[in-house]
Amino acid sequence: MPPRPEPTLREAQSAFAAALRRRVVGASPPPDHPPEIGGPPGIRPAARLDVYANNTRYFFGLALERTYPVTRHRVGDEHFQKLAHDYWIAHPSSHGDLHWIGESFPPWLEERTRGTQYEWLADLAQLEWACESAWAAADGLPLPLATLGEVPPEQLAALVLSLHPSVRLVNSAYPVWSVWQANQGAVAGPAVDLAAGPEHCVVACVDDSVVVYRVARADYGLLENLASGSALGAAILATRYELAGLSHLLAWLFRERLVCGLRLDA
Repeated sequence: MPPRPEPTLREAQSAFAAALRRRVVGASPPPDHPPEIGGPPGIRPAARLDVYANNTRYFFGLALERTYPVTRHRVGDEHFQKLAHDYWIAHPSSHGDLHWIGESFPPWLEERTRGTQYEWLADLAQLEWACESAWAAADGLPLPLATLGEVPPEQLAALVLSLHPSVRLVNSAYPVWSVWQANQGAVAGPAVDLAAGPEHCVVACVDDSVVVYRVARADYGLLENLASGSALGAAILATRYELAGLSHLLAWLFRERLVCGLRLDA
C-alpha cells in the first residue's frame, strides 16, 4: 500500500476541528477515519485531544454566560449549561472572536421554546444580544440639539435622522426590560409578572457605556421607522404619531446623544 500523502495545512486543521467536535459531542469517528498517531510517548492522542475539547466546552460556555447573564439567572446554572451544550451542537463557533459565539442564540432559543411557557426567554436573550452588539458597534459623533434648530420648519418633514451606529431596537410582547432591570446584580432578582404586558426597548452604547431604555409603544414605532431611513414626515404618517409628543421625543434623542447625522430627503 502506498504511503498516505501528507495532508495540507487546511486539511490538517479541518481534521483537527472535526475530531475536536466529535470529542465535545461524544460522537464516534467515521469508519474510514485514519488512526491517530504521533505526539509525545506515553500520552495517548485521544487524551491530548481531550485537553482541547475540555477547553472548548469551558470557554464556549463561559462566553455564553457572559453574554447572557440575565437569561442564566432566570433559568439557573444547571439548565443554562444544558442549553449552552445543545446550542454549541447546533451552532459551533466559526469565528475567531468569542464575542460572536452568542449571535444565533436568541433565534435558536426562540425555536426551542416555541409553544411553551418559556417563549419570553427568547425575547430576553434578544435584548441581551442587543446590549452585546451595541457594545461592539462602531462609534459615532453625536450632534447637539442646536443642530436641529438650524433646520427651517418647512423642511422638517423631509428630515432624515441618522441614529447612533450602536442603536438597537427590541420589541417584546413580554416585560423583558423589567426582567433585565431586576437582574443586574450578581444573583437573580425578584420574579417579574410576565402578564404585565409588552415592553419596547432602545439599546445604545455611547462613550463606552451601554444603556437600555424603555420607551412608549408610539415612540418605539416612530423610532423604528426613523432607524430604517424614513424621513420624519413619512414616519409620522406611517405610524399616525401624535404630534404633541414629537418635540419631547426629538429632545430626548439629542439629549441622550443618539443622533449622529441630519439630512434632507431628496
